[in-house]
Amino acid sequence: MSETGAVMRALDLARTGSVRSVEDIRRTLKKEGFESVDGHLTSHNLKKQLRAAINERILKEVG
Repeated sequence: MSETGAVMRALDLARTGSVRSVEDIRRTLKKEGFESVDGHLTSHNLKKQLRAAINERILKEVG
């Protein structure tokens, strides 16, 4: 699967999934068959975006 696909899926998981961390996203993507997941999720800016999306989703769930 493509890098773009992996990144888009990672963002989708952060926004709508049950993941609680970037590591959860890595595990999920690997289980779903995405290749080179570690390489796709190395960007500091991407990890920052994923953490922000996870935190925003969790706050909505709690609040």
